[in-house]
Amino acid sequence: MNILKQNKAQFKKDFEPFKIGTIFNPLKRSFNCKPLHKEVLIKYPLRLNAMALDPSKITENNNLVFTPGEIVFSIAKFTIVKLKLTSKGIRINSKIGRESIIKHSALIMKKTMGYKGGFYIEADSELDIAHIGIGSSGSLMCAVISAINELFGKPISKKEIIPFIAQNYGEDIDGLNDWLNPVQCIGGSACSGNYDAGVMVIAGQSQVISSLKIDPKYSIIIGLPKDYKTLDSKKALELEKKNFPLFLKTGRTYSREIAYRMIHEVLPSLSDNRLDIIGNLIYDYRYKMGSIKNCSFCYSNLENLAENLSAIKKMGLAEILSLSSVGPSFFAITKNQAACKRIFEENGLKVWTTKPYNRKYKASYE
Repeated sequence: MNILKQNKAQFKKDFEPFKIGTIFNPLKRSFNCKPLHKEVLIKYPLRLNAMALDPSKITENNNLVFTPGEIVFSIAKFTIVKLKLTSKGIRINSKIGRESIIKHSALIMKKTMGYKGGFYIEADSELDIAHIGIGSSGSLMCAVISAINELFGKPISKKEIIPFIAQNYGEDIDGLNDWLNPVQCIGGSACSGNYDAGVMVIAGQSQVISSLKIDPKYSIIIGLPKDYKTLDSKKALELEKKNFPLFLKTGRTYSREIAYRMIHEVLPSLSDNRLDIIGNLIYDYRYKMGSIKNCSFCYSNLENLAENLSAIKKMGLAEILSLSSVGPSFFAITKNQAACKRIFEENGLKVWTTKPYNRKYKASYE
């Protein structure tokens, strides 16, 4: 049965753009807080999304609540947000654009806090390329929301703020400054900045069920095809929706196997500080369960590129080799940085190197 034909009207309704400042899922308690600080600087980590635990769940939008689960890695590349309290309005000075995400984040926090004043917000990033799978949009939204929460003394707890971000999330649309596109947010960015860990296993409604600090001897290699032309979130989602039947098939075929291996192989191995077992599951998901093909809508040469990069895993050069999110960025986590970087570059990728990040976001006051 073709679920796109069966639920065509519902898909259209579920994934329509929404006005910035819309709160789909409010917190269950109200706030009437006074700010404790006037200015804060946030350094918020980017993340890499290695896999979903049940990819069929990305096709089900229950008022922006998505529950496929995921495995994410936090990296030492940061979004930087400086936020000041003002008397009124929201003024933005962003070196990375995406003012709609910044303003949306500020507006939903103003409503949540019952705050009547304004904000002046500056934003920048150490790795600013939108919509390539590295969590730049999520990190930006998290940084702004975390900054406002910090100024008010962090009245919103970690348990509350992670699903609040994930379930009110949207991404910028070219030419539409007051609208966002609903994107399937699982909570990876929100979790990566709120846990002292380099890898997190997330299940249900953005709940971290296991985490591990990664040995700093590992390096992370990130590669983006040099010929890739960036798509805005609305165009990318329209293409992704055409592949929803493939995501459904992978989830329905393999979710039980993934769950079994997660419980009996991955979680015990993480408790032993090992990355090889989780790396094997990630590789099988991407390369043997259809994920690479499912995500090929974003870049036509994705399957060929993935096959060429597979030598990294087959030769034992890296514990982790994966597409990040739906791509087209690939990444490897390795102690053989030079060899992996060379293979990435030989396959036409622009390469960045970084390290795992094992801490929460950083906040400093001025």
